[in-house]
Amino acid sequence: MNEKKKKSGRVVNVSMGSKEPVIDQPPPEPQFVPEGGGEAEELEHDTGRVTNLVDEADEPEFPDAEATNSVPSWVKIPDDLKIPRGTSVGFMKFPSRMTVSPQKGDRQVVIWTLTDLDERVAYDRVQHNVANAANELAKQMIRAIDGVKVNWAAKRGDSNNIHEFWRDIGPKCRHMLVKYYSSTHAMDVEEVTYFLENCVAVRTMT
Repeated sequence: MNEKKKKSGRVVNVSMGSKEPVIDQPPPEPQFVPEGGGEAEELEHDTGRVTNLVDEADEPEFPDAEATNSVPSWVKIPDDLKIPRGTSVGFMKFPSRMTVSPQKGDRQVVIWTLTDLDERVAYDRVQHNVANAANELAKQMIRAIDGVKVNWAAKRGDSNNIHEFWRDIGPKCRHMLVKYYSSTHAMDVEEVTYFLENCVAVRTMT
């Protein structure tokens, strides 16, 4: 396994009480020229799909949870925020220059994984717009904004209005939240491999 590269964000265990591009026509035999020159390497093809364009293992990963109650110095946790015991809590800070509303300064959130009720609430907001499911599921993870507990019924202009926050942070920061959701709500490659090899059995009964 490749060594993890530079990581963004921070995750801790807080114990508190309460695509590959699809090509329609068979492509010509492309070649990949490594940066800085060198011999060209052929790319593999499989029924019109170009593969191995990106080595996903080389992408930076979110850090693993640390078993500690300490948090980064920049984190603001609302006094009225109840974190379920044993929950892996994520803290993200979005520098103002990466948002679409830099005049509002750096932004931050407290997030953790979804319960089945959280998922149902998020899917209710999706309704028939299935393409928006990932955004709504990622948004549902947010429990506090800039040190204030999220209020889904907040009025326009309130600091904990999650809809305005989602708009203000812009597509780059929203993408990181969606990416975090995906990484924390699905098995990684090792887990999938173990599961398929040791936890699944199929029989044809006679």
